[in-house]
Amino acid sequence: RPPPFKLVYPISVNTAEGVLEIADREAMKAYKQSLEKGVRLEFVFPISVKVGGDEIEVNSKEALKKLFHKRKKGGHK
Repeated sequence: RPPPFKLVYPISVNTAEGVLEIADREAMKAYKQSLEKGVRLEFVFPISVKVGGDEIEVNSKEALKKLFHKRKKGGHK
C-alpha cells in the first residue's frame, strides 16, 4: 500500500546538534536509520507534502497527523 502522502524535499529536522536539512528521500532513509532506538523524527514546520497531484503546506505536527489519518482512511481533503 503506498504512503498516504509524499514529502517534498528539502526537509528540515531538529536534532540534538541543531537543525539538519535533508535533501532527498535517500538522505531521509539514512538519517532515520542513524537515529537511536526510541528517538523520533522531529520536523521543522511548515513542511510541504504531495497528496495525489496536489502539494499541501503542513504547519504543525497535529496537522500532519490529521492528514495522515484522513488519507489512511481513504478520505479526501
